[in-house]
Amino acid sequence: MCFPCSCRGVFEFPGGLLSLFMAEYIVASLVFAALDVLLAMMSFKKTGIRGKALGYTCIGCALVDISYLLSTLFDNVFIFSCLSSVYFICIDFMLICLVLFVSDFCNIKQSKAGLGHLKLAHLFFAFEIAVFAVNPFCDIAVSYVPRETEFAKFSYDMHTLFYVHLTFCYLMVASCIWLLLSRVVRVPFEYKRMYLYAALGIVGIVAINAVFLFTPGLSKFNFLDYSILGYSLGAYVFYWACFQYSSKGMLNLFKMSVFENLDQGLVLFDYNGRLILHNDMAHGLLPQVDIVDQMNIRDFAEQCGIHMEERFENLVVQCYAKDGEISRPLRCDFRTLQNRNHRVIGHLFMFTNAVLATDPLTGFHNWDDFCVFADETKNVRRESMVVVACDIVGLSIVNTAKGHHAGDQMIKNLSELLRSHFASGTYFIRGQDAMLIALVLRGSENSVLEMMSQIEKKFEQKVLYAVSSCDPDAVLLESIDLAVRGLRQKKLLDRNSSHSVVLNSLVQALQECDSDTEEHVRRTQTMGAELGRRIGLSDVDQSNLSLLCLLHDIGKIGVPLEILNKPGKLTSEEWDVLRSHPMKGYQIAKSSAELEGIADMILHHHERWDGAGYPDGLSCETIPLLSRVIAVVDAYDAMVNTRSYRKALPQKMAIDELKRCAGTQFDPNIVSEFLQMLDAMPAPIEKETSVDRESRDMVREALAQGDSIAANMVNTVHALKHIRYTLDEQNFIVGMDKDFEALTGYSKEDVERLHMNQVDLLPEEDRMEYMTQMVEYLGKAPQAFFEHRIRRKDGSIIYVLCFGRLYFDSAVRAGRAEIVVADVADTYSLRVMVSTERSKVRVQQEQWENAFRRDALTGLLNRSAFKSDTEYKLLEGKTKVMLLMLDVDHFKEFNDTYGHAAGDEFLSLVGQTLLSTLRRNDIAGRMGGDEFAAALFFDQACTDEFMYQRAQQIFDKINMSLNMASRTTSMSMGAIISNMTLNSFNALYQSADKLLYKSKESGRSRLSV
Repeated sequence: MCFPCSCRGVFEFPGGLLSLFMAEYIVASLVFAALDVLLAMMSFKKTGIRGKALGYTCIGCALVDISYLLSTLFDNVFIFSCLSSVYFICIDFMLICLVLFVSDFCNIKQSKAGLGHLKLAHLFFAFEIAVFAVNPFCDIAVSYVPRETEFAKFSYDMHTLFYVHLTFCYLMVASCIWLLLSRVVRVPFEYKRMYLYAALGIVGIVAINAVFLFTPGLSKFNFLDYSILGYSLGAYVFYWACFQYSSKGMLNLFKMSVFENLDQGLVLFDYNGRLILHNDMAHGLLPQVDIVDQMNIRDFAEQCGIHMEERFENLVVQCYAKDGEISRPLRCDFRTLQNRNHRVIGHLFMFTNAVLATDPLTGFHNWDDFCVFADETKNVRRESMVVVACDIVGLSIVNTAKGHHAGDQMIKNLSELLRSHFASGTYFIRGQDAMLIALVLRGSENSVLEMMSQIEKKFEQKVLYAVSSCDPDAVLLESIDLAVRGLRQKKLLDRNSSHSVVLNSLVQALQECDSDTEEHVRRTQTMGAELGRRIGLSDVDQSNLSLLCLLHDIGKIGVPLEILNKPGKLTSEEWDVLRSHPMKGYQIAKSSAELEGIADMILHHHERWDGAGYPDGLSCETIPLLSRVIAVVDAYDAMVNTRSYRKALPQKMAIDELKRCAGTQFDPNIVSEFLQMLDAMPAPIEKETSVDRESRDMVREALAQGDSIAANMVNTVHALKHIRYTLDEQNFIVGMDKDFEALTGYSKEDVERLHMNQVDLLPEEDRMEYMTQMVEYLGKAPQAFFEHRIRRKDGSIIYVLCFGRLYFDSAVRAGRAEIVVADVADTYSLRVMVSTERSKVRVQQEQWENAFRRDALTGLLNRSAFKSDTEYKLLEGKTKVMLLMLDVDHFKEFNDTYGHAAGDEFLSLVGQTLLSTLRRNDIAGRMGGDEFAAALFFDQACTDEFMYQRAQQIFDKINMSLNMASRTTSMSMGAIISNMTLNSFNALYQSADKLLYKSKESGRSRLSV
């Protein structure tokens, strides 16, 4: 606390020094007063008595600062006396507010005695106001004695009432200190500091004031009371202790408390990989690790048995705590900590006791707990990984024959093989049943498949496995599910697996429909597997393709045998029935959980690249990839093998047909890869057979059956299929023609046995309405024409057009009704309407497919579409193709400087500039990022020199446009021309890409040919 200064001796000092010193004191006083006001405003924003009391205390501090400062500057005794009285009153006000604040701060409940003391303090404060209000006019409390000084020109001569004032002040101070110290005794140790600091602040200010009050001044600086400035510091101490310490001052303490009390072992390293701190749980979980200060992160990971690489940011691995002969499974979560600027600031290891979450047989993470863990950490960025799921074939037989202990031993042996062959960073999971799953960090599918092949050779029983890739942004459980589905499909295909029973029954049913099924499937599976490897299918897609080769025609079990095995051409009606087999196959596959994954591929395996296929008229890349693959493989196998209705074609003729249909019926890229695959395979030994024109035409007709139904409709006048039957006067059916059963399902015997009435052909809910309208119309005329519904014998409902007339039958001398009924669905007009609607849908679909083939940013073809269109031109063989590969130089620097929005705009400019340099028949595509490509098509007579000159023109024009847009970027280009050797897209692309990087290595902004 600060109280009035005592009398000082008179000293003579150089005026200049005193003036500078006083100026500094004035500035300091004003700054501290301003801080008091600011602190008061902040306190008033807090809710409750505490904030208001501290706010008024800060206002009192500011008034004390200002009033005391002003009193030191005036040499008029009356003004000095008035300002001093204000100063003394403000001290009383400040102390009363401080007592109120400390009471609430210490959570003191107001008792009757406390309230009485507070009222007494308020009464005394009123008395003090009266005393010091009178004092300037009558020196009843303190007198002012002049002295010869530059500032503080009066000293105090204290009377009895002034000592009473001092006693009141010290009582207020003592109350505050007592409340704070009593609180220090009661609260937990961690909270003592906030009260202790506040008490020490008060004691310090009072001590400084006492020195100035009762110690004679011995130096030039003793004329001023510096404890006045301590008010601001004291106010800040109270504000911090009250509002900041619990939320910020305790934060580190709580963090350390949480750090130590977690049931995980935590080990923290700095950005240089040096140990900063660890909790006691880490010692308990890792008894084999000697954790010492400044330990290197590599040494720590090595002692824990964790394999790390420089580029790992986040990692989850399994490790073991070894205490003598005892090993306990642990899960280690490694996190790289980064600041807002994505700079590494530390590395954290979190070790969890995984005994309860570990499968006791294999030591792998059990499936249920892993699913919970994967869901909890789904937002944590992971490294890319490869998922492998494996299972033992015939394990159930081993369990039955030798007992479960033998089966368990086999599972354990397989788990040990997996752990010994894969790197230490691999995460192992015990899946459902006997399935084992491994998450291999930063591996490739090929390397994992090779590793699993080695494990299979060493294992005592046959092992099936499937592999899938998991990118950092992918959902981990979905990637695992993909691998598991691939494994289940392989189980279906494996004859030794119990899961293959359902598949074998379907194949047997298909075999009964088509005797060539078994050989056809074997051939297509062999060719499909090799083609899948050439186009880079994943392991799961390879499994799907193998299953698709087996079941793509499964819908044929719903097609009559007389159509499937008919020698010679099929009629248009028979083709309609045959074309229903993809939908039937789709429905069969959808009904099985194991086959559901290939249902869409079965449905669309007769779609055409040009959109003229069936059932949905899909085109280009909208057709599922595996459907496009099986279409080529199936068509080739069908052509080179004899069918019931034609002879086999020679391989060369079949290849010519594939080339002819590439870009119309088949994906040109798939055809190109397939033909390259055939070139690499040994040529088949073919018998010298002559193929007549009829067989070749029948092959072409079979290939062309994807054309729309409208193409077969050339006539506009058609006979309408109908039935005719007769009713008696009670509407019972007494006669019918031979087509009655085909439409209604009821035979003549059914009608006679059931004694059928006309209403028996109607749905029950339609009968009343039908009879009402029939009576109404026949009452006006002897004939009526209706549209209504018929319920067939099998329960299905069809819409029909119905004409009826009444007449008198002279042969039986009774009234009769003749009824003629035609199926609405079988009319030509409805077919035309359906065809028209399909055409509308196809137009919309083409617009969507065009958007699907285009890069959203630049409007150029995307990589897949560009590759397919270029491959089609190469297969066509009518033009010379020049492929240009282009890359924007220094694009990353451009992006970093101007932002991604400007970068996207610049890439769009590059795309449009490239497109503007090409002719109408040339194509351009965005291959990814800042890499572009263009394919230029020339007559066969064009020279290479002319074509390269064209490439130079394009290069110059693009670079000139880019230089106008940005001086920091340019374009590098590589150009290559097709020839006898470079006759596929992949070959051209690889050569052009090498030339492109030759340009970049030579200094960028160059063209290499």
